[in-house]
Amino acid sequence: MEPGVARFAARSAAVPAAAVSAARRWRLLALAGVALGLAPGTFVRSPKPPENRSQVLTVERLAAAPRQFGEFRFLAAWRLTSANSRFGGYSALVVPGEGRLLAINDAGGMLEMPMPDRPAAAPARIAGFGPRDPDNKAMVDSEAATRDPLTGMLWVAYESSGMIVRYDRAFLWRGYVFPAEIGRWPKNGGPEGMLRLRDGRFIVLSERDPKRGVASSPGLLFPGDPVDKAQPAKFTFEPPAGYRPTDLAELPDGRVAILLRTWKLGLPVRFPSKLAVADPAEIRAGGVWRAQVVADLFGPIPSDNYEGIAIDPEPGGGATVWIVSDDNTASFQRTLLLKFSWNPGAPTQKARGSPARLSANR
Repeated sequence: MEPGVARFAARSAAVPAAAVSAARRWRLLALAGVALGLAPGTFVRSPKPPENRSQVLTVERLAAAPRQFGEFRFLAAWRLTSANSRFGGYSALVVPGEGRLLAINDAGGMLEMPMPDRPAAAPARIAGFGPRDPDNKAMVDSEAATRDPLTGMLWVAYESSGMIVRYDRAFLWRGYVFPAEIGRWPKNGGPEGMLRLRDGRFIVLSERDPKRGVASSPGLLFPGDPVDKAQPAKFTFEPPAGYRPTDLAELPDGRVAILLRTWKLGLPVRFPSKLAVADPAEIRAGGVWRAQVVADLFGPIPSDNYEGIAIDPEPGGGATVWIVSDDNTASFQRTLLLKFSWNPGAPTQKARGSPARLSANR
């Protein structure tokens, strides 16, 4: 969610009528309407349809040519649609098991589905997720999720409340915490990305700094499970100018892939996105963590509001990277699923951030 959109709408509404022409006033009102439709906490959305619990998921492959982005190769894109009332708005993505994807939205819903290019052992499932209180935004506003593939435990972070909840394989609560450090982050600036590293540490990122005009994002590095009251080290993540982190996932070599996004006003609003890579071994308490941009998501890649990333390791050291978009329940946006392959350029070299190096820096 972009808090800057709401600020733009407020500024636009404050322009004196006498200072602009009638045509310009209409343009400002139109842009403000679009901005308010995307701003968190507002009600300007597509009309809310009647409750629908259909389990029909339509998966449409889009025409998009493969393209190489350094170590990453874009392979395919799909558009997902469903009449189910809980479908859409996905901001977190994990791999819950062989050949499956789990997307969680910020309205108390989830989509568990087979990877679209693999045989389906079970059909897609669209259902509620977490607390059954969809009218309480703080209890359903999940923006980040991460999973332990060995135990099946799932951690979900809620942006509005700053809460982190641990769920078991059956998606039942197994503990929660309100980290004090997250409570000091700005309103609508709670956890936007969260990752459990293979060595058991957790990285949590906000999408904006509490100080206005600062491009960096506050981050926390927990030495263990936050729900078990592990005390984090604070650091700052410095994204490219104008971009914010929306999610992150761990590559097989121990580095972290970070999904970045910005927005540009227009009709419709556009969401330029980037994919960056950073080494968690470089995180220092009180320091600045930087990432290297490896891909601008444009060209053959359809544009939308990408907010979730998941990585599925493959035999031989490579991986499949999945990215999902958040349609904000807006009629002019789509729920898209992207597929990339990842293959390090020099597999014989020891990768930065490898498990051995990470252990030495714990």
